[in-house]
Amino acid sequence: MCQTNSRLMPEPNLLGIVVAGGLLTGLLGGYLARRVRIPSVVGYMVAGILVHQMAKRLGWHEPIKSTVASLNIVTDVALGLSLFMISRVFELRRFRATWQSLGRMSLTEIAMTSMTTALGCSIAAKFVLGVNSGFSLMIGLLLGFVAVATAPAATHLVLNEYEAKGPTTDHLLGMTGLNNLASVIGFNIVLIVFAWLSLPQGPTMTGGAYWINLLLISIGSLTLGLLLGALLSKLHAWLTVAETVVIFFTTFLVLSVTTYLLRKSLGLEINPLVAVIGMGAAFSNLATNPQRFEETIATIGAPILLIFFVLAGYNLHIEKLPDLGWLGLVYVIARTAGKIVSIKLAMRSIGSGIGVPSNAGFGLLCQAGVAIGLGAMLVRYWPGEIANSLNTVIMASVALYELIGPMLLKTTIVRAGEVKAITLLRPTASHALQSDQPISILEKFRHAFLRKKLGGQILEEALTAKHIMRTNIRALSEAATFDEVLDFVEKSRLNDFPAVDSQQHYIGTIHFRALRDLMYNPTLGNLVTAGDLVDSDIVAIRPSMPLPEVLEQCQQHHLGAIGVVDENNRLVGIVEQRDLFRAMHIRQT
Repeated sequence: MCQTNSRLMPEPNLLGIVVAGGLLTGLLGGYLARRVRIPSVVGYMVAGILVHQMAKRLGWHEPIKSTVASLNIVTDVALGLSLFMISRVFELRRFRATWQSLGRMSLTEIAMTSMTTALGCSIAAKFVLGVNSGFSLMIGLLLGFVAVATAPAATHLVLNEYEAKGPTTDHLLGMTGLNNLASVIGFNIVLIVFAWLSLPQGPTMTGGAYWINLLLISIGSLTLGLLLGALLSKLHAWLTVAETVVIFFTTFLVLSVTTYLLRKSLGLEINPLVAVIGMGAAFSNLATNPQRFEETIATIGAPILLIFFVLAGYNLHIEKLPDLGWLGLVYVIARTAGKIVSIKLAMRSIGSGIGVPSNAGFGLLCQAGVAIGLGAMLVRYWPGEIANSLNTVIMASVALYELIGPMLLKTTIVRAGEVKAITLLRPTASHALQSDQPISILEKFRHAFLRKKLGGQILEEALTAKHIMRTNIRALSEAATFDEVLDFVEKSRLNDFPAVDSQQHYIGTIHFRALRDLMYNPTLGNLVTAGDLVDSDIVAIRPSMPLPEVLEQCQQHHLGAIGVVDENNRLVGIVEQRDLFRAMHIRQT
């Protein structure tokens, strides 16, 4: 028995070598990726792919493969961590600003992507796999809900790497969370219904557990997550940050183990991913001052996400891309078209006032962990050639989407104006001092080497306002009523608000402190407009203004943010003081 167990468990030395090697190759891959201006996550996965090919050539693939399989817990924690961080977008204060547009966009995208993919794959399955109408419908619906899923880890990492902020970022994060919720629940509904129908050679499930599983996976998992989030928020108020972090990661592990034990012993399913979405939403709304806790888990989670993507690259079956076949080709085309076209249609009805471009669907194409998990579930409950063929389609399409999806997401947020130019022009420097970036140590070595080589001087271009301003912004109209001003302020992250006239010309800035007295005087508040509250002494800056002068303007007028105008005095961007401090600090170091 001892000998059997030793074969199942990887050698401790090999496990350490795989983890250490994965982290180092991931660091190098991420560094090289940024040197060629592509997201780090692509570099992490390419590093894993290259390690896989090297291991096969050297004959090390089989022992490494068994070791990698023992690290499945890394996948659970990485996906859970990403979904928890993404769920912050459901904080009521932020969600109130986007819930109407987010709901319409998400419903349109989920419905169109699932229906388009289901229809196309049903027809393809009937002719390619030669199955009857019942099976072709089931295959289409299953792949339709798999198509809805958007990779939470890749989306979170790319948006975090480029420090994206704005309405497009908020909507993409919200849709990613809702997509995965709909994908997991919808997929399980289809699987359970067809298992209940007891089709010959169809999926099977433990007798009597069909409808219990349906409730557990949907309402049960979400309710469990909400309760865990509420409990974590209470513990966060009583315990230290370090103790709360320990409980946080322990909760992930307990969820994973509980899922396994319920499935093995009782044939019941709960879904940890659905639970984590509820947990993150509850915590973001109930916790008091959660920023330090979130920063801590982001720092601790950096190496976990890095090794997750390296392992994902190692397991990415590039060789299966030719096996996509007609069914896989239809799946890729239908999913891509569904996500892109659905957002375009949704934006036509919503309008451009929310600040989200009509091409935002390109930012939802990343697909990995959730889809892979659904494919594994399909094979578990539907052993046979058909399920294996569908899993091959899922794995091959994941290989494609995980390589191009992050780059399309980057392009989407850059074109939306929610990424500072400095992040794109000088990516290595802009991330050198951020503790939540897993590659920062390489940058510190690089800068130390350059300082020594150049006698303490690093040659770089002069930084100006255009390098750190964000262009996807909303400004207050001078005709806005006091209630409209308060609504705008409630939905904004800033404390200083630029105002414009009907021609979008900058007229001044409204301070939050100027609103406080009027909040308690409703009679006077009903008589004023935004134009009456403007401080016209605050002159906006030009994109070419050097950063030290921008800082001087902010300090002179006690501003947390300052407007940027073009030669016609039209508002074209905004500079936040926190970005200004960070850019100047990086420049000095």
